[in-house]
Amino acid sequence: MKKFYYIDESFFEDNQASKEYLHRFIKHLQRNRVEMILVSMKDTKNSIFTEFKNRYQSIPIIQCSNEIGVEISMNDIHGILQLAYVDMFNYGKFYPMSGSCIEFDASEKQARRIHFNVFTKYHEEDSYNFLIDELEDMIFDQLSKMKKNKHNVC
Repeated sequence: MKKFYYIDESFFEDNQASKEYLHRFIKHLQRNRVEMILVSMKDTKNSIFTEFKNRYQSIPIIQCSNEIGVEISMNDIHGILQLAYVDMFNYGKFYPMSGSCIEFDASEKQARRIHFNVFTKYHEEDSYNFLIDELEDMIFDQLSKMKKNKHNVC
């Protein structure tokens, strides 16, 4: 399947969370046939982004760094990339969200948001026990909150 992606500058900030987002995004790209990557970010001299572009020279990476926007027209994919959003014909308008991307499936003409900011302490290389522990903690916390609220209502 041919796919293209929309991300924002949160993937290229110099902090641990952003490094994890970018790592997860790259792992996702490696499992798919990528047509292009659209990026909204103000900083045109970001060294992390420059390194990313150099590493993936074979993939068209289109960046918007100003208020004017960039028109996209490639292989039956058309739209406008703005600093604050992307408006893709046949898909709709999408806004960036830190640590997530929009995946466009050109074959199916569908789009979906993928969150890379969930369980940021978890790495694919880690044991799944960590993930299970995190899920159990989340469920326990939610049940505790529900139990507290139930007492307040009665």
